[in-house]
Amino acid sequence: MNGGPRGVRAARIAAVAVLPGELALTVCSVAGARPPGWALAGAEALVLAVLLLEAWVLRSL
Repeated sequence: MNGGPRGVRAARIAAVAVLPGELALTVCSVAGARPPGWALAGAEALVLAVLLLEAWVLRSL
């Protein structure tokens, strides 16, 4: 996969897939519910992976 149209599409799909989960964890945290530590760590790792994918795709354009 390079930074062409397929790479950009994959980065967009990944971002759209991750954002609702991150938003749900944020809402739970603000509401006072404490999600398990593994859920927070997994969500943050997933967000980091998506950000790295986006940076890689944008850099290769």
